[in-house]
Amino acid sequence: MTPSWSWKYAFLVAIFLIALTLRMVGVFYLHGPDIEVSESGQTAARLVAGKGYTFDFYGYRVAAPLRSFMPPLYTLVLAAFLRFSANPALTLRVFQAIISSLASVVIYFIATELFNTRVGLLSSLATAAYPVFMVLVVQPVATTINIFLLGLLMLSLLRLLRQPDSITSAMVGLLLGLNALTRPLILGFSAGILLWLWLNRQEITRPWYKIGLVIALFASLTIAPWMLRNYAIHREFVPLSTNGGFTFWNGNNPFTTGSGFDVYIDKLRAYSPGRFLIEEGDGNPEIAILEPYPLPRELEGKVHTLSEVELDRQLYLASLRFIRDNPRQWLGLVKAKLISFWWFRPNIGTYRDFYRSTWILPYKVVYAIVLSLFMVGIFFSIPCWRKCSLFYLLFAYMTAAYVSFNVITRYRWEIESYMLMFAAVAVADIGWRILGKPT
Repeated sequence: MTPSWSWKYAFLVAIFLIALTLRMVGVFYLHGPDIEVSESGQTAARLVAGKGYTFDFYGYRVAAPLRSFMPPLYTLVLAAFLRFSANPALTLRVFQAIISSLASVVIYFIATELFNTRVGLLSSLATAAYPVFMVLVVQPVATTINIFLLGLLMLSLLRLLRQPDSITSAMVGLLLGLNALTRPLILGFSAGILLWLWLNRQEITRPWYKIGLVIALFASLTIAPWMLRNYAIHREFVPLSTNGGFTFWNGNNPFTTGSGFDVYIDKLRAYSPGRFLIEEGDGNPEIAILEPYPLPRELEGKVHTLSEVELDRQLYLASLRFIRDNPRQWLGLVKAKLISFWWFRPNIGTYRDFYRSTWILPYKVVYAIVLSLFMVGIFFSIPCWRKCSLFYLLFAYMTAAYVSFNVITRYRWEIESYMLMFAAVAVADIGWRILGKPT
């Protein structure tokens, strides 16, 4: 190992330790919700209690709980901590602190593959110190593990360009499958991966479509056991989870804000007069948080009797009818969700005690700086657009996917480390120009 590489790895160890120290401060000094606050946590608790891998659908299906509502990976991680740890909440937070700190190191290798060592070190240090990720480790949601797994996937894809062998292709497929087991919508990004391979086909020594076939094969093998389990239960094809229809309805209905469990009070009263006891939210007097979330009127009387797969299908259909019958309102929702994804959603900081509302203003200031530098960095990255298009496509796909369904602030956190990376491109480029050195 050359002295140069010794220095770089020593720097990375230091960054990991900085990240871990800051996150451990969060572990011990920040308040977070209980594990069972989330759908995955409730499913995990029921599994550990001997009730099977089931979810009562927010109280709508207590007697006939759903058996495939949540994807399995993070839910099983929670179940393991609930089953084998004397202090599951603390153990989970420490685990997430370690995973999040490793993600700071993964960003270095991604940025170095894509740009250079300067950008890699800046990106890694920024990710290590970014306040959002310190808060995130105390939240019992899949976002931290999603960030880590997505980072490994993006790194393995970049390494395909210089090492397009079957082993690397298989690793990409395995990581794509693991990502899908905690966040099924990532499978839709397969089209983006194939397009990126095609755009960079001149850099690859093997046919791009053969690499794509190997990726698809190993991704399919990774998710196959859970899909077979679902088929054995439902006797129908279930792509990993049955929460898609509910999430789609949650973000596409006559009274939604398009975000979380928030509803516009006046619109819900017009949709279902006298059906719900509504209390105004703390952040916005026009918005309320409702759980259980209101279902389509036509499903209220039969939610207990429909099969799980049919319930999922009917929720999709109800949302599509709303879109068909109210195109202008739906377009307004799309606009609102787009703003919520790339800026901040209405009523932020008032749901499930995930973070304090007093943190929102400082975060807006920090994020405004990051967003501005990110846009500059995107512009500076245009000369290597073919390679960078993997991230352009990721930003576009994540935006389209979440805006199509619903938007919660933590969904953007899954790609915010890549925003920091492009922000680092801007800082490094501008800094080098000020110093009068070639970029």
